Amino acid sequence: MTHVVITGAGSGIGEATARRLAKRGFSMSLFGRNIDSLKRVAEDTNSKFFKVDVTNEEEVKEGLKEAVSANGEISILINNAGAAESAPLSKTDRKLWDRMLGVNLTGVYLCTRESLIYLTQDGLILNISSTAGLTGYKYVTAYCAAKHGVIGFSKALSEEFKGTKRRVNVICPGYTDTALFRDSIKKTSEKTGRSEEEIKKEFLKNAKLITPDDVAKVVENFCDEKVLNGEVKVVGDF
Repeated sequence: MTHVVITGAGSGIGEATARRLAKRGFSMSLFGRNIDSLKRVAEDTNSKFFKVDVTNEEEVKEGLKEAVSANGEISILINNAGAAESAPLSKTDRKLWDRMLGVNLTGVYLCTRESLIYLTQDGLILNISSTAGLTGYKYVTAYCAAKHGVIGFSKALSEEFKGTKRRVNVICPGYTDTALFRDSIKKTSEKTGRSEEEIKKEFLKNAKLITPDDVAKVVENFCDEKVLNGEVKVVGDF
């Protein structure tokens, strides 16, 4: 049985991924901080759920231990948990910076490092970065820095996996219609004094808004063994 661990599984891309992979009959462990959301998705997908803050090392260790106890060795880890707070750099204080690097980059490091103990010899680590990991966007310097870090982290790990059957891959979605995207627009509006509609138009000036399921489809494709170690896929225009 293929055992998949998905972080940030209670909403957005994580939820869409869980729903899509459930149709393939995978055994899934859903990680997140919102118990109500996790429980809802778990019930709909016949999955196990675990309250795990990916920035908390002990919660990550315990969550993975319990997930393996429930569902066996890990075949696929999908590092999806993330957050996007926005502010001009002049208003990006240390707490915001640490939050962005914590959930978007340190969480990937912690979950990946600890999962290696339980990962099958042909296992897959799939990291959800962003087009913000490939270029720069206004008002999200901390987020961009973290997402660039995810890509660098993944490329380095792919070198460690060479000569083995294990893989690490990265998906870089463009602007995705999630609560995270809408909240980012709202907070940018509050901190810059510009209207939400104006900010949304600027964000999408050279890009299209994609859906969580658009990304989940790509995640499903990456679960196929034909995808090579180290491959990076961009989803959506940017």
